[in-house]
This record gives sequence, C-alpha cells and structure tokens, in this order.
Amino acid sequence: SSGLNAEYGEPSDIELIYRQTALRELLEETSFDKDINIHELIPWTILQTPLTLPRRYNTAFYLIFVGSNKLNLKPREGEIDSLHWLSPGELLFNSSNKVAPPTVSDVSKFLQHTTYDQLVDFSNLRYLNYQTNQCMPVSVQFSDGIVQIFPGDSFYPEALEKQLRDTSQKLSIDCPVKEHIKEQETVCRSVFDLRDGQRKVLYSDLWDGHAIIDSEFYCKLITL
Repeated sequence: SSGLNAEYGEPSDIELIYRQTALRELLEETSFDKDINIHELIPWTILQTPLTLPRRYNTAFYLIFVGSNKLNLKPREGEIDSLHWLSPGELLFNSSNKVAPPTVSDVSKFLQHTTYDQLVDFSNLRYLNYQTNQCMPVSVQFSDGIVQIFPGDSFYPEALEKQLRDTSQKLSIDCPVKEHIKEQETVCRSVFDLRDGQRKVLYSDLWDGHAIIDSEFYCKLITL
C-alpha cells in the first residue's frame, strides 16, 4: 500500500519517491506549468493489470487539485497523443472516447461527487482514513459477457485463487453475469460488453468509503 509514516502522519520515504517520480513524469510529458509541492499530491489508487495480459503494469495514480483554471498543457511528442479537459461524465458517456478498462472503473468513482469542493474534501479524508491499497482485477469470461472483479467483491478471493492456478488464459464461468451477481453479498466489478449491449460499473460496500455505484458507460474500451 501507499502509506503514511505511522508515528508522524507524514508520507513514508518510499511514498515520497513515488510522488517525486509522478511529478517529474507529469512535467516531462505535459509541460505542467503549475508550481506544486509533492505534499499536494493525493494518492488515489495503485492498479495492476490482470495476470492474463501479455504486458503487465503496476501504476500509482494521484490527484492534483488545480482550482477552476485550465492549465496550459502541451503533450510531448511520442509520449502522449493528445490532452483534453473532461469531466468524468464527459469521458465515460461519450462513445467516441477510448478508455482503458481500469480507468473506466476508477473514474466512475468520481461521479458521486457533484462539486469540486466535495471531491477535494472526500479525497483528503479517504487517504487519511483508508490509505491506498494495491488493486489487481481478475478478468472473467461469463456465458454472456466479460467482467473484471475487483478486491472487495465477495467472489474476488475465489476468482484470484482460480486465476493463479493458470495465468495463460482468462478465467471462464458458465453462468450469466446477472445471475452470478445475485449470488454475491458484496459487488465490486466492471461489466464489459454484455450481449444486450449493456456495460456497467457496479460497486457496493467499498473498502475506501465510496458510496454505492451503479453506473453505465458508453466509451470505447482500449485493449491493453
């Protein structure tokens, strides 16, 4: 996890290194022009790609609150194709946008916050109260669609155990997505490409203080 120094409530040494790296990359790839202290970065999540993917990533994500002014960002050629200022809804509900599956799940958490100040307050309290845990979803092929199961889902421990036995192929379960959901006490998963065309992010009883989320999305998914 991305942690605080337990005695002083300050970021740990390794956490400070992560933040320094994040700021350096942000400056190099976007010409970020706001003077910011590393203590202003708020850890949001640490995502690992599923075990079955040919390319694996372990990436820490941070929030930076810059107020209402849009910064003059310039994408570095060869690193970023383009940069855009979008609200969570503008990103997820536009069918022309291309978004990686883990980003869909994480950005959906912003939708419950209707104001900038509300998100700022929640993010600070969330980090102080819960820290930031590493998250590796398990991709599951159901009979009528593909689902990514996240930590916190009742089925996650069993899904992870089964996937670890064979990482060469995606876990497969001969059961409809909606029927499987009914069997779970808590749900924390993204539902991709059901046969009826429905795609949703479903969260309940999240470990990090988020409210229940049941949100459809319409953006295109990038294959990692």
